[in-house]
Amino acid sequence: MTLKSSPCQDKCNWGPTDEVYEDKPLFACGSCGSQWVRTESWTPKQLDGSVPPGVKEEVIIARPWAAFSFGND
Repeated sequence: MTLKSSPCQDKCNWGPTDEVYEDKPLFACGSCGSQWVRTESWTPKQLDGSVPPGVKEEVIIARPWAAFSFGND
């Protein structure tokens, strides 16, 4: 399986799926259908620019130093 990457629809709504990809939780955009796991070099964001909570935890697992970029929110 390859992660799906689709053109952005400017309606970003990322959330967890019930699937795993290479033993990692799989997230998908509810608008365009793109998929993401923590080993990707980019971080998905919601339409308002926020990083979804489940994604934050996954990013920190993969890149612990990234916790500083999320602040205290």
